[in-house]
Amino acid sequence: MKKITIIFILLIFLDDYGCINLTPFVTIATIKSDDEKGLDDAISKLNKSGGVIYIDTPIIHIFVSTLTKKLSGSKLGQIIGIQQSDGSYPIIDFTHARRDTNCGFEISGSYQFLKYLIIQNSWTGIRITGSRNNLEHIITRYNLGSGIQISDNAISNSLHYCYSYRNLDFSDYGANASGFFLKPGSGQTFSVIVSLLIILIKGGM
Repeated sequence: MKKITIIFILLIFLDDYGCINLTPFVTIATIKSDDEKGLDDAISKLNKSGGVIYIDTPIIHIFVSTLTKKLSGSKLGQIIGIQQSDGSYPIIDFTHARRDTNCGFEISGSYQFLKYLIIQNSWTGIRITGSRNNLEHIITRYNLGSGIQISDNAISNSLHYCYSYRNLDFSDYGANASGFFLKPGSGQTFSVIVSLLIILIKGGM
């Protein structure tokens, strides 16, 4: 009984920090083709008003070399991939737009959610500089830097079932390849402590 009480308290504390996913009610767009402009227009609306973007197509190729997909809003927003008929999930491919200063996605806002997407062939797949954001069932692969990077000023971000593989730091001939690149500063300390507490509790059950 004592262990159950401790876990319950921790979950409420995490909820207060925005880690519980709430689904927006307003659908901004459902993208059903390889349409980069449609994605850009939808993200622009998402940043202003919040809402949800559904991606229901096998792949979207990104061609604009100077354009990182930036989620900068503070209202609840989601980009959700829809499972395809063959069982796969949508790919956002940055092969044609890859530059050494670019990310695939940069999340500088808060309460932003990416779910069921594959981000590939960028420099850094996803960089998080904002707070209280959530990645769930995300794959980052074949990027030339980090798969997922979290900056030292980003706090209370949450990653669930995220996978990152075959990312290669090209400038260092693969010496610093990183699937997940975390820069924990003072603002990240609490998140790390909570994670360790949960691990310790689970280990004692």
